[in-house]
Amino acid sequence: MVRTIFGLSAMAALSACASARSTGTVAAAIPARERTARGATAVVASLDSLVREPREAVIQRELLAGNIPSFLRTLHTVRDSATASDGRLHVIEYDVMPDYLAIGDDADFVRMPMTPHTAQVFADAYGYVLPTRRMVNAIWRAATVQLEPQPLTEAREASGTFLQHHRRIEAQLAGASRRALVAGIKKDVVVSNRLLERANRVAIYGWHHQNGEPIQPLYVGHVDWYVDYSHGVRLVKRTMRVDGTPMSFEQVAIHPVLHVLVSDEGPLVTTRADAGPPASGSP
Repeated sequence: MVRTIFGLSAMAALSACASARSTGTVAAAIPARERTARGATAVVASLDSLVREPREAVIQRELLAGNIPSFLRTLHTVRDSATASDGRLHVIEYDVMPDYLAIGDDADFVRMPMTPHTAQVFADAYGYVLPTRRMVNAIWRAATVQLEPQPLTEAREASGTFLQHHRRIEAQLAGASRRALVAGIKKDVVVSNRLLERANRVAIYGWHHQNGEPIQPLYVGHVDWYVDYSHGVRLVKRTMRVDGTPMSFEQVAIHPVLHVLVSDEGPLVTTRADAGPPASGSP
């Protein structure tokens, strides 16, 4: 069942801390989907016999070519705030995709799990970043459609399971607007300082129940080539607005005061999901 309210007074109070509205802004930098592009059913079928690098190469190629549903191109603005070490209440706004990154068209698409490297390549190419734990929480609070997670237990890494889980989500979403901000359906691949604890890791977090509790605490135990059906990539535009002033995600994340708007781990040492060096601070 689609839930559009928290249902608990404590979570209603939290919702005042984050809100979202549709920007109506199309993510124009991503190439238009070609008429000859494959639908998700064909793409997923082509992944059945592939593992690791060959599989990720197919996913990366489809994404970079713009083979994504049209509804992902209209972003929502999430508004959040925090009192920083300077004693001031600061407000941040950032634009997010309404759902997790998917391959295909509006009629035949699948939310596609992928490695942090594949996700970061797409993000870098088109002016996006991956969220932090704090941002995932804010996006969940702001979402107008919050679904109850639907875990699976068998063949977690199989492409067929990717499709099976996608179809479960679609059944839950029956009747909901494609342009609604949706949450509660995947664990997020995230940016975290914990990626520097060990080499070659993926950081995952989230998949909130409707009471606001995440199934997955922040976790960096998997190697970075590990992907299963529960992983999702929610992209956020790199350029944000802090107290009305444009700033890049990197500028905010490493700022000694303003980092609290995007990070609950202190200033970020890495601003990438693939744990690469921090990008330039310019927007």
